[in-house]
Amino acid sequence: MKNLIVLLLIILMVAGCSRYIESENLDFDLPAEPVIPDAVKILHAGDGVVLIWETVDISDDISYRVYYSEDTLDTSYILWETTTDTSSLITSLTPGRVYYFAVASVDSNGLESNKSDPVFSTFGVVSLNINGGSRYTSSRNVSVTFVVPVTAALVELSEDPAFSETRWETYSTTKSFRLSQNDGAKYIYARIQFADGSESNSLQPIADTIILDTKTEIDTAYFNPSDIILARDSVITFTVITGEMDGSASISFPGRSGLELQYNVDASDSSAGIFVYSLDFTVPYNLELVDGVVRANFSDAAGNNAEEYWITEPLNISNPPLPVSLVAVAESSSKIRLNWSESANDDFAAYHIYRDTITTVSLDSEPIEVIISSATLTYSDTNLDDSTRYYYRVYVFDNTGLSAASEAVSAMTLVNAAPAAVILAARAEDGTVTLTWTSNNDEDFASYRVFRRNSTINYGDIPSLSPLQIINSQATTSYEDNPSSGTYHYVICVFDRQGKYSMSADVQITN
Repeated sequence: MKNLIVLLLIILMVAGCSRYIESENLDFDLPAEPVIPDAVKILHAGDGVVLIWETVDISDDISYRVYYSEDTLDTSYILWETTTDTSSLITSLTPGRVYYFAVASVDSNGLESNKSDPVFSTFGVVSLNINGGSRYTSSRNVSVTFVVPVTAALVELSEDPAFSETRWETYSTTKSFRLSQNDGAKYIYARIQFADGSESNSLQPIADTIILDTKTEIDTAYFNPSDIILARDSVITFTVITGEMDGSASISFPGRSGLELQYNVDASDSSAGIFVYSLDFTVPYNLELVDGVVRANFSDAAGNNAEEYWITEPLNISNPPLPVSLVAVAESSSKIRLNWSESANDDFAAYHIYRDTITTVSLDSEPIEVIISSATLTYSDTNLDDSTRYYYRVYVFDNTGLSAASEAVSAMTLVNAAPAAVILAARAEDGTVTLTWTSNNDEDFASYRVFRRNSTINYGDIPSLSPLQIINSQATTSYEDNPSSGTYHYVICVFDRQGKYSMSADVQITN
């Protein structure tokens, strides 16, 4: 009998017939249709919508089928899922499109109820931002702006995600809100009721954060070096330390005002609340100070201005020693001789020589010599590249560390001639090829290089060939090679220290 009942139910469901049967003699009762889910509601979530519903059927065997339809109320519903929960997250929806949703109950025999009354809404992003997305505010009064996909009717705002002690207000695109006291990160949560009956998801309320910052101060400020008399071209590092990043720090002293410092991420420690701003300032030629007062200022990202900070250590900048006159003369392709006038400073400490290949040779250029005798007035700079212009300055340092630079002078090294070529001879005996050549006596000798291949070697081939042997001794003028049987071509190239080379005649020999 049970099988007969199931068969009748299947026939009724497939044929779409009415549950009414024109017979009064059935010996069984038709099963009751499952209860239609009630109070279906749409909650907007970030990645879709959440449907929630109620049912009076508390059977453990009841399940639900969730349907949706795009832009229509016709019967072309699409099954999203079957679930035993009374909620369902529907994703992969297209923003800006209207969706209709319905839910049906299914009993343990697979009998499905009629669908619930459809609910509908337009899917899209639901969000808010505080003060147009600003990170900081110095005022407790802020504005909250909403982005919603469908017309909204009511809104609740709170710093409490549970929305305790709040009330619904008429919705508007922008609402005013007063933050709680005490500086720090503030979160504003919102839940919205929409005109189509849907709501924002109260389990995941939309929210934004902003940092309330109503005051700021400078912890300390200083400069280095601070215990000497500085001079032009000296570099002073000014430092301002505060409890906030993203601010604007500056220093001022007589002759200069409003010098901007940069945030120093390497010196800062955000975990300890230490934020460092610094500036490397190069003292210009015409700046002098006696016990100058340095003042520091700071404005934070919220627009608060700290009380001006006065550095107790005075800033002193004094005249450097008198500079010397400098002359540079090129003596060869690799050497330039420098001559300068003698320093007349009583507290002379040293001559410091700097070299560069650009006109702005300075203390940042390559230091090449320090001479501590004021009577030494010449220096030869060697191992230079040929046909190259070099720029020089001689700095006179006194015993206080102050310095004065000569004018920048330059000289171009002479054109480097190729080394003198050698004469090569070769003989083959018992599988060994012995090479001998005449000696090269050039002053800038670097190496002999032996080349071998199976065809004639030309001068222009050398840069693309790998040497068979490199000999750095100028006195060595022979080399033995043990190639396999065959005919070979050999040359000896002489290389100087600047990379120029000469080549012997090509010698062919059969081994």
